[in-house]
Order: sequence, then structure tokens, then C-alpha cells
Amino acid sequence: YASARVRRQRTRWGSCTSRSTISLNRTLVFLPEHLVRALMLHELAHTRVLDHSVRFWATLAGLDPAWEMHRVQLRDAAILVPAWAEA
Repeated sequence: YASARVRRQRTRWGSCTSRSTISLNRTLVFLPEHLVRALMLHELAHTRVLDHSVRFWATLAGLDPAWEMHRVQLRDAAILVPAWAEA
């Protein structure tokens, strides 16, 4: 990756630009370590494959064999973030 930053993102846990800049949601501090790690691996996979193609998911599977389970858990993880942290 070229750089990483922590930001207030309202709808995403993280993102990666075409210039390999990774942005992380500041509320990740409320998530369990294994989900933060899974998100980081997801964004790092985007430095190799920017879209969500079959090639991307294969790349991610090489980094995180449990990516499917982590993806489901991340979808529901917003409940772990206290309301005051979203303000």
C-alpha cells in the first residue's frame, strides 16, 4: 500500500483507492481484533485487485481463508459501535 489513514467514514469500514491509499473507519477500535485483521486483509487485497471480481476473492482467500465468515460478521458489526462514537 502507498499510505493509510484513519477517517470518519459513515458507510464503510474501509476503502482502497487506485493509488493504493487505504482509508480505515475510526470506529474499527470497537471491533474485535480478528475482524479488524480481516478488514485489513480485504483492503490489502485491493492493492492487488481493485474490484470485487472473482480474481479479487481468490486473492483474498489466499490471505484470509475464513474471509466469507468474516464478511458476514463485518456486516453485522455496526451494533458493536456505541451511538456516541457515531456523532
